[in-house]
Amino acid sequence: MHKQENRSGCVTDDGYAEHDDRGRLRSAARNMRVATRPVVATLTTLGPLGRIDLASSARHNRRMSEIVRIGAGKRWTDIVVYGGVARWVEVAENTADDVRGQIGQVLRQLDETAAGLGVDRRSLLEVVIYLADLRDAPTLDELWDAWVVPGQAPIRACVGAALSGNLRIEVIAQAAVAGG
Repeated sequence: MHKQENRSGCVTDDGYAEHDDRGRLRSAARNMRVATRPVVATLTTLGPLGRIDLASSARHNRRMSEIVRIGAGKRWTDIVVYGGVARWVEVAENTADDVRGQIGQVLRQLDETAAGLGVDRRSLLEVVIYLADLRDAPTLDELWDAWVVPGQAPIRACVGAALSGNLRIEVIAQAAVAGG
């Protein structure tokens, strides 16, 4: 596959999407990697209740400032933790759903991933939302307003993007976590 370096110093693949090893569609945002990377550590430690144990995993790292990658694969990593901030991407697992269904799925997945990190939606710092059609923004806003904790909303951006296949939404999230 042809690689191109963009202005941000990232290398991207030509392809817009592929399926991961769980059969989920991944889009272009998951196909990016930083061209120059520092030393990294891969996290495999799970704590009580299946939560990701960042503190225990940090003891295995030489420096606390190392990048921790959770679910690292050949092309992308499910979650990256650095400097007390976890970063990840969510897309709807069932792309047969309409936009309302896909938004609901992604919001539930954000909750599930945050819980796995030992936090909840109140720890979200930033959410970037990509919609295949910006005319779906009122539906997003309706579901978002019902989901977000009043007074605890993260910074948020919503942009239109050409998403792969029947994907209607893709979200990049960042949350404050302990022990990262």
